[in-house]
Amino acid sequence: MSEIKKNPPSLHPHENDELYELVHQNEIYSSTLLHRPYPENYNADSIQSLKQPIIEESIPKKSLLVFRIQNEWLALPSHCIKEITQPTFVHTLPHTNNPILLGITNVQGDLLITISMQNLLGITNSTQKTPGTYIYSMYTRNIVFGWKSDIFVFPVDEIYGLSYIKLDSIEPIPISILKSLKNFFTGIFTLPNDVLSVGLLNEQLIINSLHKNYL
Repeated sequence: MSEIKKNPPSLHPHENDELYELVHQNEIYSSTLLHRPYPENYNADSIQSLKQPIIEESIPKKSLLVFRIQNEWLALPSHCIKEITQPTFVHTLPHTNNPILLGITNVQGDLLITISMQNLLGITNSTQKTPGTYIYSMYTRNIVFGWKSDIFVFPVDEIYGLSYIKLDSIEPIPISILKSLKNFFTGIFTLPNDVLSVGLLNEQLIINSLHKNYL
């Protein structure tokens, strides 16, 4: 059976003329658009904008992990943060009744010493929620921090997240803070676009104190 070839439908006699006119009009419009005169003072404004120096912020910033323990907002330098994990079971140490050393936690196969940052810093328990927070247990996390072989874990009630703080915005520790606590802090700052006052901890002072007094 022979194949029947169908010829494409022929265009209306005037359709070619309409299509040509439409393409011709678009070409005229495009040419007019590309060759239109510059606005007044266009060159002068462009040159002036190019002369403006690129202003780079010269104030250095520090990357910090902000978290909450009870009603206290604290921060550690992000370079000492190894991991943030879900709460895990803590194996207590035998013959140890130390409120600072909670026990041993398994973090991806590594047994790490778990400490109570709350007890180390002397933060009291509080049932009052801070503004903008919810049930504490919903946000509990473990922070793994330290350097080299000195790696520790401590639980927190909430993770705020990373924040980049200008160094000149970190203020000295107020006189009202106990002298014993000042040994762990390097300053205090307020989060940008927020009202939270955060205490900046020194990880080296914390680890040195753990080795000297509790390990």
